[in-house]
Amino acid sequence: MQLTSNFTYEEFVRSEIADKYGIDNEPKRGDIRATIAEFAQVLQKIRDRLGEPIHISSGYRSTELNDTVCGSVNSDHLFGAAADVRCSDNKKLFDLICEMMKNGEIQLRQLIDEHDYRWIHISINNKWNSFKTNQILHIG
Repeated sequence: MQLTSNFTYEEFVRSEIADKYGIDNEPKRGDIRATIAEFAQVLQKIRDRLGEPIHISSGYRSTELNDTVCGSVNSDHLFGAAADVRCSDNKKLFDLICEMMKNGEIQLRQLIDEHDYRWIHISINNKWNSFKTNQILHIG
């Protein structure tokens, strides 16, 4: 199902790890599916400014998948409100997102550079986690 001009619902729920271990990674709750659709709109704004594809390596995670990948027990991925993404130049993507947040074009919960820009974690505020505004972190 197409959520935006460049992102599909399937991109947010697809997982190689889930496939490998036979884990059902389809959200059962409508409010989580709605959060995925809302999050896709934010990613589309970023994609439009970047002008090139953004690939989602990890979006929504079921509890079983999150446990399998040793994710945080309160991960925004559990609620369809986070994605780990990459593109041809992850540092450029990170810097662009910082600029968009600073200019008020988008509001995020968290932006995290993971392992020297190996991938970028992006999350939006949601009803399941505490509210944060544009927290920027560098991990690992």
